[in-house]
Amino acid sequence: MSAKSVVQRGGKRAGAGRKPQGAAPKTVNYNARIGADTLAALKEEADQTAGGSVATLAGWLIEEGLRERKKRKERDPTTKALCFLIAELADLVSAVNISNDQKSIPWRTDPFMFDAFKFAIEGLLRVIRPRGDITSPVQKMPELKGKTIFGPLEASDDRGNWAAILLIRALLTAEDPAKLELPTGLPTRLANLAMRTAYGLADARRDLGFKDVVLGDLAEGMKP
Repeated sequence: MSAKSVVQRGGKRAGAGRKPQGAAPKTVNYNARIGADTLAALKEEADQTAGGSVATLAGWLIEEGLRERKKRKERDPTTKALCFLIAELADLVSAVNISNDQKSIPWRTDPFMFDAFKFAIEGLLRVIRPRGDITSPVQKMPELKGKTIFGPLEASDDRGNWAAILLIRALLTAEDPAKLELPTGLPTRLANLAMRTAYGLADARRDLGFKDVVLGDLAEGMKP
């Protein structure tokens, strides 16, 4: 199956996303005052995702917010900054106000906009590239030569392809995090990291429309 033959499906869809089902039992009561507009929004969202239960949705949103907050704190600041700039480029590239109902042409579903988005990212990366010649970690630390546990370290393109294929494989095999079975005795920090990664991959797979894509399609043209 060719990558070109795969129908790309992006964007938000009705009913898409993780459903707030409250996996862990709730044993503590907590009351809080909120605005009428917030309550109305909660009720509307609960009808679509939580079987009408505002309490279930509110608890899930709090847990989700805490997960995202931890994720932002642990992410490298320069990587966060780059992700922000790439998101801004996506908005700029896609912003074609055709009508009141269509404010943009999504880069994920339109080949022209995707190509424009790719060139925009490449231009940004050229500007922020560190100055100096490319020197591999093996050249700096010869003792790393032949050690493959960290992946390729002698050629930058080999390392880039290695990282991309690893991530794509994880993305395409991502399953419902609720079914994730962690090893017994895993430290809490590692367990939390594993769960956040699993949720992130599951969300990315859904939002990018990778359901019917296989690794061979996406890795086409990459060096093994």
